[in-house]
Amino acid sequence: MGYRVYAGSIERAEGAFREGSWVGFRWVDRVTLYDAAGDHIEGDVPGQVVLDPVLTQEKNQLNSFECSIPYEIETPFATIRNPVYDALKLRKSWVCVEEDDKPIFVGRVTELEKQFDRSWRVYAEGALGVMQDESWKLDPATYTLTKARSETSKWFDTYYADTLFNQLFALGRADCGLICIGKVTVQNGKTIDTTDKGTQIDTHWNLLNTLFLDEYDGYLRTRIEMSGDVWRICVDYLLDIEETTRQAIYYGSNLLDLTYTEKIPNDFATRITAYGSKTESHGWWIWKKYSTSAIVAVAKNEEAESKYGVVEKIVTVDGDTTEASLQETADKQLKEYKQNVEPSLMIEAFDYKDTGRDLDRLQFLKKTHVVSEPHGIDGWYVCTKTALTLDAPDNKRYEYGLPPRKLTDQQNANTTNQKTIKNQLRGVLSWLNK
Repeated sequence: MGYRVYAGSIERAEGAFREGSWVGFRWVDRVTLYDAAGDHIEGDVPGQVVLDPVLTQEKNQLNSFECSIPYEIETPFATIRNPVYDALKLRKSWVCVEEDDKPIFVGRVTELEKQFDRSWRVYAEGALGVMQDESWKLDPATYTLTKARSETSKWFDTYYADTLFNQLFALGRADCGLICIGKVTVQNGKTIDTTDKGTQIDTHWNLLNTLFLDEYDGYLRTRIEMSGDVWRICVDYLLDIEETTRQAIYYGSNLLDLTYTEKIPNDFATRITAYGSKTESHGWWIWKKYSTSAIVAVAKNEEAESKYGVVEKIVTVDGDTTEASLQETADKQLKEYKQNVEPSLMIEAFDYKDTGRDLDRLQFLKKTHVVSEPHGIDGWYVCTKTALTLDAPDNKRYEYGLPPRKLTDQQNANTTNQKTIKNQLRGVLSWLNK
């Protein structure tokens, strides 16, 4: 139980997964870098041949693992040269972190930095980092973003094969058959027209951020599936997180810190001023004359302006128009901007599993029940960031937050989720305003 870290090389391999034969990878060789139980390193070598191992996970980012490999280590009998000192190779070695015998991270070594004391500082980037190795030319066209996909859907179904999301993960030159698509629930059936952006050329990872994560947010989650000794990385793209943990977070117990933040979003405006021109005729028949004059229309949210002041955006309408048409344009433009602040609630907690309690672990991208009566909090929150100091459990950090506005807007075909978020915030705001 606890944490174990090992590294080695991998090769392409085929395994029998639920949808049939699938290309994945297997470990060719590997060495143990850290073992909390101390039972995977033989002889006199201690269970930790690296220092300061830290796994960092953050929502919609490339997760990472860092550690230091000292030149020498102490054994009960002597000081010896570290047996794994030369074991890692840049971009060739892969690292795996296990939590309670279950792999939670696989990544490739992308940085090796030699220190003054001859130790190596090692940085490994999550498996999705291979998406930075290949660029893609996205031609201007209309694309289907995603289609509904469950965890049991077949990868090569024609129903799914033509989506933009799928194409972004079609990596022809990746080191091995790493990635397959799991459950997809964001923007199912929706299309996007890219003709006004022309041809876009960028890495698969940057295009994924531009076309999906920046635009629609969502929870991009990687899972590791196994078929015998063959592994593969499954990618889920979720509108909401359904998985929960049995361990709760309580004020006065394992709740360490709480921060409530209000931020003005980038796409914020309380007023739209639209400028245009109209043409009027005067007189009759051959004596008729025309004159053009400038017109202005203003749309504003008075409640937002009373709270935050005037934040104005200006639009212009080309060609001839009318006051009514210009006002309609201003009203429509105002609706495309936000008039409310974006609240966020960040919670830091301690994992009781590390004390030996028979509980689920607090885990990345899972929901946990958080209760803090003094702050008016009683709800389920998603863990959006972790910093797991594998050899120092008391320094581990878990951060939880409210769903981003982009997600709640998509979740709310009905208003149920909005009411839930408002109820969660009401208690916090009443506590802040005391």
